[in-house]
Amino acid sequence: MIVSMVVTRGTRWIALVLAVLAVGVIALAMVGTVVVTYQPWRFLAFVPFERQPRPVLIIGAGVLLLGVAGWLGLRSRAAVRWASAASASAVLILLCVGFVAGEAADAMPDDEVTGRVDSVAKSPDGRFELVARPRAGNVVRYRLRTTGRLLGRESQHDLACTAVEPSRHVDVPTGSSTAREIIAAVRVEHARFVDGSHVELRMTDGRTWAVGFDAGSLRAERYLDWCGSVANEPR
Repeated sequence: MIVSMVVTRGTRWIALVLAVLAVGVIALAMVGTVVVTYQPWRFLAFVPFERQPRPVLIIGAGVLLLGVAGWLGLRSRAAVRWASAASASAVLILLCVGFVAGEAADAMPDDEVTGRVDSVAKSPDGRFELVARPRAGNVVRYRLRTTGRLLGRESQHDLACTAVEPSRHVDVPTGSSTAREIIAAVRVEHARFVDGSHVELRMTDGRTWAVGFDAGSLRAERYLDWCGSVANEPR
């Protein structure tokens, strides 16, 4: 069967529209990844782009659109090949940008959220909230967020870290070596905002900690760590 190579004016216009859309999609994915990686604020709307599979899938859709545009507009296999080569180059550049950015930022291996992010407290004026983010390593990290829907931001620094389970394993020095022991984990029992710039955490060991934070950067005045060494726990 002979495939017709006739390209009508209508198919050329359709191909042009698809090509423009494809280039826009690819450019948006690449620019979006760079912006997400290097922007000083962690906007919640950009969080889905922090993981490489999402922008790569978007670029894959752009590759498909370019291929269809090349076939419709030119009925040319060469056009399809050129479109695929250009898009593959864009994917490689995107992956390189993500890798370099990750290295530059010293991305921690436990930064991946492993469960649902829950809001545990909101400020009296409704501007801020404290969220619990389950992470790899069976820990929960607490961070501050603003509550704006479109321009909502999340702090890039943790306010506190606790274990998920009621007990945890720690290394205890015993002379010239260390022994592995199970101790009761200190976890957040209740959290609340004292005002628009202070968070109060009541812990399972009966102590209460008040931590101030900067409303602009959302960075806490101190970091409460119950995930590492017992010697480094807040005193």
